[in-house]
Parts: sequence; structure tokens; C-alpha cells
Amino acid sequence: MMNQRLPNLTMNLRLKWMWMRHTYTFNWAHKPLCDRFKSGVFRIDKLHICRSCVFAYIGISFGIVTGLLYPSMITDLKLTILALILTPVIILSYPRLYKKLTRFLQDILRLTMGMIIGFVPFFLIYQNFLCGFTSMVVLLVFWRIYFHQRKVRKLHACDGCPELDLPEICSGFQQQASAIRLYEIEATDFIYHNGCGYPN
Repeated sequence: MMNQRLPNLTMNLRLKWMWMRHTYTFNWAHKPLCDRFKSGVFRIDKLHICRSCVFAYIGISFGIVTGLLYPSMITDLKLTILALILTPVIILSYPRLYKKLTRFLQDILRLTMGMIIGFVPFFLIYQNFLCGFTSMVVLLVFWRIYFHQRKVRKLHACDGCPELDLPEICSGFQQQASAIRLYEIEATDFIYHNGCGYPN
């Protein structure tokens, strides 16, 4: 007797759920889980979360709340004051400079940049267009440069690691590799029995 095929949407949702169930512990770490990168990752039991992202999202949330509670502050903010805040944040967030800073200063930079991102829609809503468009243009240009530089840096992030030339998977990716293997086993079994219509 042939198994009935599941609708594509149902199958995709089930596979996505399987993937999340096996990989949620490291999906938001954005870094290898070894000692070299541990200062940039918060660990909560089995969950690993990128430290920079945590502070950025806290900043965005704070910016949104501030925009909702204190609209006059957003409306009256002058471009010169915004520039005094935004300029050092952008310069020091450039990857080559950012990585040389202490972890505390990196956290402050991400928090501040998150707040500015949270302010942007309120600049436009409250018709402080000069600050709004300036912030958007500067942030967009910065992120284009940042992600380009980030790709270059990631190619050399593990240079000098004693595990780099070992034949086995390094400690930074052992957990990820094990989780993905378990996902592949479960997903293959699920597709075989529900997607291909093969007989039992």
C-alpha cells in the first residue's frame, strides 16, 4: 500500500520545525562555539546567542519605546547632536577598529547603534526628516561596507588556531555538526515515508 503524500506546505513546515528543533541552540550564535569566540556569545543553558545582536536589539527596543513615550525629544533632536552621536559610533564600528576595542565598548557601540535604528521611523513619523534621512543614508552605507569587510574578516577568523589543520571537526563546530547529522537522519526518514510514496 502506497503512503499518501503530504502537501508541500505541510512537509516544508514539518522540515522547518525539525531543523529549528535540532539547531536552535546555535542558530543565533553567529560564531563558532569554541574558546576563541566565547566572549562574543552569551550562553543560557544550551542556548548560544550572539552578544552583539543582544545589545543591538536591546538598543532598538529602547529606541522604539523612547520614540513612543517622548515624541518631543525625537521631533526636537538637532542634526548636529545626532552627528555627534552617530559619527563616533560609525567610525568605531568599522570592523578593523571594532575588534580592537574592549568587549564593554563593543557592547556600548551596538547598544547605541540599535537605539539610532529604533529612532529612525519616529524621525519620519514626527517629521524630523533631516535626522531621519541622514540616519538612513549613513546606516545603509555603513552596513554595505560593514558586511563586505565582515566577509573578508571571516575568511581569516580562525587563522592561527591549533585545531585548524586537524582532520576532525574542530571544537567550534562539533555541536553544530552533531545536530545537523541528527536532523538529516530524521528529515530523510520523514521524506522517505511521507514524501515519496514508497511502499512500506
